Amino acid sequence: MPIIPQRQSLLGQTVTSIRIAITTGDWTGMLPSERRLCDQLKISRSTLRRALEKVEEEGLIEPGRPGRRRRITYSGETLHPDELKQASNQKVIWLTRLPLSELPSTSLRLIALLQNQLAGQRCIVDIIRVPERIIANPQQHMEDWLSEHDAEAYVLHWMPENVQLWFQQTQQPCCIIGSPGNGVNLPSVEIDSLASMRHALAMLQRQGHQTIGLIREESPLVGEINIERILLEQAPGHFQATVASCPKDPYLIDEALERMWKNPEKRPSAIICSLPHLALYAMSWFQKRGISIPDEVSILTLRWQPLLDYFTPSIAHYVINEERAIIEMTPRLLDLLRHQTCSTSPINLVPEFVDGETLLTNSTSAEKQPA
Repeated sequence: MPIIPQRQSLLGQTVTSIRIAITTGDWTGMLPSERRLCDQLKISRSTLRRALEKVEEEGLIEPGRPGRRRRITYSGETLHPDELKQASNQKVIWLTRLPLSELPSTSLRLIALLQNQLAGQRCIVDIIRVPERIIANPQQHMEDWLSEHDAEAYVLHWMPENVQLWFQQTQQPCCIIGSPGNGVNLPSVEIDSLASMRHALAMLQRQGHQTIGLIREESPLVGEINIERILLEQAPGHFQATVASCPKDPYLIDEALERMWKNPEKRPSAIICSLPHLALYAMSWFQKRGISIPDEVSILTLRWQPLLDYFTPSIAHYVINEERAIIEMTPRLLDLLRHQTCSTSPINLVPEFVDGETLLTNSTSAEKQPA
C-alpha cells in the first residue's frame, strides 16, 4: 500500500509517495488507474496528473495515453523507503513579496548564509516571489499557486498576517522571518523592531525633542503596523507624534513629507524612518530645501543597508547580526525537514544602535550600544 501524502507540500508529497511505491516494488508492471490512485492517495485528479508528469520526467513511468494505464519503466534495484528518502535532495523555498531585483542586500546575505548552512544537509534553497494577488487572498489562491512550488519547508520573509494564518491553518511546514501576526503560533525569527523603536523614542526624548515623526512604508506587515502603534501609545503626555505612511512611489513619498513639514505647529524636530530607503529620501528632501540636519531636524532609521555606510552625514541606524539570525533558524528548518514539526517559541534578535551625524549628539564617530 503506498504512503498517503500529508497536507504539507501536497504535490511534492504525492510525487514522493508514487516514487517510493514504484522503487520499493509496491507497484510493478502497470500503475493502478487514475481513479484508484486518487482513492488510495486521497488527492484530486489534477494533483495526481501533475505528480505523474514529474514522475514521468524522472523516467519511472511511460508517457500517459487517453484511457490507458501507465507502464512502469523503472528497472533499478528495490530500495527501502528510508534509503530512498536519504538519497533525495530536499528543498526549502524562501517566499518573498519583492521581485528578486529589489531584494535588499541584507536579505540576499541572509539567503546566502542559509544556503551555505543547509548545503551540507543535502538541501537546496530556492527564492520565489509571491504575486500580490496571492498575498491579497491566500484563502482563495494560495493552495493552487503553492502546488506549483512544492517544497519540504518554506521561509515566510516579511509576509503579512493573512498569509501567516493561511500557512498555520493548512499546517504547511514553515518558519517566519519577521513579526508573527496576532494568533499566529509558527516558528519565527523576529528582528525586534519594537525594541529599536522604544530605544529610539527614549533617546530622542532625552535629547529634548517635543515633536517626533515616523515615516513608514504603507504596508500590511505586522512590524510596520506595530512601530506606529508604539509611537502613538507612548506620545500622550510626553511628546507630539506625527506619522507619514508612504507608498513606494517616490512622488508620493515627496507628498507625504510635504504634508508632515508644512504645519509649523506639528513640524517634527526628529524623524524615525522604518526603512533605509525612506531615510535616504528624507535626507535628500531636506538637503534640497536647505534644511539643516541635525540642527533643524534629526533623522534615524530602524534598519540598515550597506549603502548607508557611504552616505554623508552618517545616518544613525540599528543593525542586526545576520549570521546569528540564520544560525538560530537553521535547527528549526532541519526539524521541519525531518519531522514536519519544530519548536514554535519565537527567537527575538534585538538590533544594536549605531550612532550617526544625523542626531544631536556630541559623538562624531559611529559607536555601537545595546538597544
